[in-house]
Amino acid sequence: MRKAVLAGDEVVLRGNISEILPSQYDFELRICKLDQACGLQNPENYVDREIFSDEVSVSVTLDSSSPDFDPRKIRLFVWDRD
Repeated sequence: MRKAVLAGDEVVLRGNISEILPSQYDFELRICKLDQACGLQNPENYVDREIFSDEVSVSVTLDSSSPDFDPRKIRLFVWDRD
């Protein structure tokens, strides 16, 4: 999944998360650079929902001077299905 986050491949991540998450829940995910805010795409669609949200940082290396240093974060939003 780390490679998918760094490549920005939301399709692969959605498939992996769908396999793990119980079917009673629905979710949205965002992949962003570390310095960006990662909010819901259309928050007005979720006004009447209780939403759990968390994020994880992902990087190839911890060495910020490395040319491969381009860390990302994945933010996951989860709520009960109707």
